[in-house]
Amino acid sequence: MLMAQNRLNLNFSLTKREERIQYIEKYLNSIPFTPTSSELDMMAKYILWGENEDGLNGRQEGLQLETASKTWDEKNLESLDALVESPTFNESSIRGPSNPPTKIPREVFNRSTTRKSAPP
Repeated sequence: MLMAQNRLNLNFSLTKREERIQYIEKYLNSIPFTPTSSELDMMAKYILWGENEDGLNGRQEGLQLETASKTWDEKNLESLDALVESPTFNESSIRGPSNPPTKIPREVFNRSTTRKSAPP
């Protein structure tokens, strides 16, 4: 199945909600096409994920908005109890945001160094 190309050219460097609202107002007047419902949903989500004066986005503020594609905040959160009770849960897969994934350093074989350190 081919995914449709996104025609929108949203400026994600803007972080404040008010800046995003002003950008969308100007953007809607400048585009030569009529946005589809999914594109309008994307614009609504673009605005709602912007930060307010306190640095909170729409989810953190508790805003509710129904869009054509369910709600704008579609991420399903699971409780810790539900995760622990799940038979497929693996504690070793949990990492904190400050803990990067562990990497095992790979030693590259160097023939000339090995020959120098080898016995005759």
